[in-house]
Amino acid sequence: MAEVYDLKTMVVHPYQEREKNVFYQAKEFKVRIIQLPPGGAMPPCEMKSHVIEN
Repeated sequence: MAEVYDLKTMVVHPYQEREKNVFYQAKEFKVRIIQLPPGGAMPPCEMKSHVIEN
């Protein structure tokens, strides 16, 4: 059975504690939530992976 995550209710930790923001991890990837300030935008991503924005 798949897990469902409510991103709007998740607690976001500061950058220094970013590993606490990982809510799913598999061998090939991990999913982390970040919070941007009002009007903020994702910086260019140079990782060799995918970034999903919501």
